[in-house]
Amino acid sequence: MRKKQQHIEEDESILQTEPDDFFHRATNATYEYLLDTVELDSTRPELLLMQSLQGRAIAGNWSPDIMRGLRGVNYFYPNTTLETVFEALGKNVAEIQEQRQSVIDDIKTYFNQVFMWMQDIQGGNPHPSRHCLKLTNAKREPLGTIKQFGKTLIRNPEHVLTGAYIGSCMDSATWRTRAEQRYGIRMHKGICRPVHLQRLRELGVTLKDLANSEGREQTYEDLKAAGVVSEAEKESYKGGYVSGYVELQKGPGISDDAAFLGVALTHGLEAAFGLFLLDAIDTWDKSTPKITRDGQDETLGKKIKEKYESLKGEGSFPCTDDDITAIIYLAAINGEEREVFPSCSQRRFLQVHQGTGLTALESHLVWTHYIKEEGGKLPPPMRLAYQQVNSHRFYDAFKRRYDELAGRGDLRRSFTLPNNGNGHQAGSNGKMS
Repeated sequence: MRKKQQHIEEDESILQTEPDDFFHRATNATYEYLLDTVELDSTRPELLLMQSLQGRAIAGNWSPDIMRGLRGVNYFYPNTTLETVFEALGKNVAEIQEQRQSVIDDIKTYFNQVFMWMQDIQGGNPHPSRHCLKLTNAKREPLGTIKQFGKTLIRNPEHVLTGAYIGSCMDSATWRTRAEQRYGIRMHKGICRPVHLQRLRELGVTLKDLANSEGREQTYEDLKAAGVVSEAEKESYKGGYVSGYVELQKGPGISDDAAFLGVALTHGLEAAFGLFLLDAIDTWDKSTPKITRDGQDETLGKKIKEKYESLKGEGSFPCTDDDITAIIYLAAINGEEREVFPSCSQRRFLQVHQGTGLTALESHLVWTHYIKEEGGKLPPPMRLAYQQVNSHRFYDAFKRRYDELAGRGDLRRSFTLPNNGNGHQAGSNGKMS
């Protein structure tokens, strides 16, 4: 049986670009299983759940019914693209890509409206009419399809821009290198690039191989020379390109949950919402008509800072380079945090926990209000992310990491976190008062 399983895995690895009958059957069954069992606080849950199928196909993680029928012999599809998934589900790829891009465009439009709001204020209009005090689009639909944002009021939209810029730096190989140099840690690094699928096949490499630097013989320069990855600012899906991730270095990644809490405590919850919206762009950007070098999230972040400082002057942006590297370190999954720092995808952030009725995003909001002594209690414990980390273990570990950085003055605005549930207000120097 062991030899048979190895043979099937090798064959399927070779034939991933040509999905077979099993792929179609397993993909549809798994999609139906997710629709039946996963509740998302999203206005477009079916689009988010489609995205979950790519990772499942690559890992061979099918629905329980499919897995039982395999009797120990599994099928893996390491070259699965989101577009392959859409086709297997009988969807029109171009239509799905346009729907996904429209989610991103709504967020971009909102950021532009914030800048227009800033211009109105700067021009002396104390009551700007720009629509940016709610995180919704022109149709009053929540940004990022995140239902929570349909009922979220924003007191200062500029804070959202600050968090969005920070969010655009979290996955950047350049910024992670700066965090490595400052804190003496080794971090996981990679880059998003348009990948030409046919040339990838001809090279005998899969999308899974691109995301694993240790299991890949080709260097990044080799991949460029072969025309597999493109350095162009934009390529198109119609031109044969898909969104790909090329790993450059192994190491600890980032906990998006910890990054959210870190920004919430250092720059406020409205900034944390901006960070969350950038993470949403990163999610929806995985399949769009145009594939952007470095991803639409990183590209947008650079424009946010440039536009802000063109309005208010060079050096006026309310977030320093040290702020960013500190938050990256705060969210790094290294040391003991490997076991207790979750990293929620957008789907996991918005999935309703059946025991508590809360999403991870809602739990983090409740915890932030509690820890800043703004009223309320600790949220009930729940399981977070794919790793199913206990939320209270995560919050305790995050407090320790946060207090360490606050104690040495690495955080711009410090709320020294309470121990054993006993809160204390931070003094102006970030120490206990």
